[in-house]
Amino acid sequence: MAKDLSAPKQELIANDYKALSVPAEQLTKFLIENIGAQGLRPQDLDKIKVPAGGGSAWEVPTLRGPEPVKVLEGIILTFKDVRAYWKNKEAGNNPPDCSSPDSLIGIGKPGGQCHKCPLAQFGSALDQKGQAAKGQACKQMRMMLFLRQDNMLPMLISLPPTSIQHAKKYFLRLVSNGYPFYGVTTQLRLEQAKSGQGKPYSVATLDMGRALEPAELQKVQLIGQAMRDLFAMTSVQDADAQHA
Repeated sequence: MAKDLSAPKQELIANDYKALSVPAEQLTKFLIENIGAQGLRPQDLDKIKVPAGGGSAWEVPTLRGPEPVKVLEGIILTFKDVRAYWKNKEAGNNPPDCSSPDSLIGIGKPGGQCHKCPLAQFGSALDQKGQAAKGQACKQMRMMLFLRQDNMLPMLISLPPTSIQHAKKYFLRLVSNGYPFYGVTTQLRLEQAKSGQGKPYSVATLDMGRALEPAELQKVQLIGQAMRDLFAMTSVQDADAQHA
């Protein structure tokens, strides 16, 4: 039976978003004044990552430095699934050997159709000791543009492989209850889990906060459309591959 999302799990925010309280023309003016001639690039957006080592709080960038937050609430403007494969475990910030901006076609070595690639099959991963593991050698990540109440611009949230199934189930529950993902506020929490080797890691869980009002939804759709072209340029290197 589908989860009933009609009743909010917990109301955390007021019914107003800073980005939705100003006309689109004014928001554009803010961007021009603060960004300059080069324009807005995906890598310019603040990023929120699932913490390593089983952390229970999100680390949110603010003007006064990183702020720990137990529950993130905001609006998912758009999202996409990407893939990345590093042959060398110690690749650091180097570009992946193969990557896919849509989880369909890989670019690099080996490249080709992702669903046919041996590196995208479960059981192809290697652990820190070089032994076979349950996961995929080519990691899948879900990247979301997430608009919080107090921000004029969305943040980039990257969910690692261990959190993607939770996200997919949440999106399907929204469909079952008649909501588009951008028509509600979403609450993100962290739960601790352990790997087969007993190593703790964090898993993101998603729940509905509240349904947007019609006027809010109309503005969210306009902002989301404006951000989609920007988001299409986001590369897999902007994802949180480090903790995948």
